[in-house]
Amino acid sequence: MKVFYTLKMVADSESFLPSSSKPILVVESWLAHGFTIDTVEPSPVTAEQLYRAHKPDYVDGVLTYRIPNGFYNRSKAVANSLIYTNGAMLDAVKDAILTGGFACAPVSVFIMPVGIKAVGLHI
Repeated sequence: MKVFYTLKMVADSESFLPSSSKPILVVESWLAHGFTIDTVEPSPVTAEQLYRAHKPDYVDGVLTYRIPNGFYNRSKAVANSLIYTNGAMLDAVKDAILTGGFACAPVSVFIMPVGIKAVGLHI
């Protein structure tokens, strides 16, 4: 199975929420259990792509560390990982649709603050 994953997706969220550290734990667990996976580097999404799901001011603020992210902090590591976690999800969905096969993005769906327009996919 194709797994859209890179270490660039992993970040210390500086929070009690473990979501940003889960991708590496999941991939390592699959490999330790002998699963055969084809790891593919995801394409980072652009700010313009994120605008389709979130308000531009929110996207720009999080990506430039000016406003709190989904972990309620201004972590540069989290902000820098967001374009890859979102890219992994988008690439996995596109790949599954185009090939009719299976694809995975080992990412979590985040709960966003009230008033933020967001669309979440969970595979």
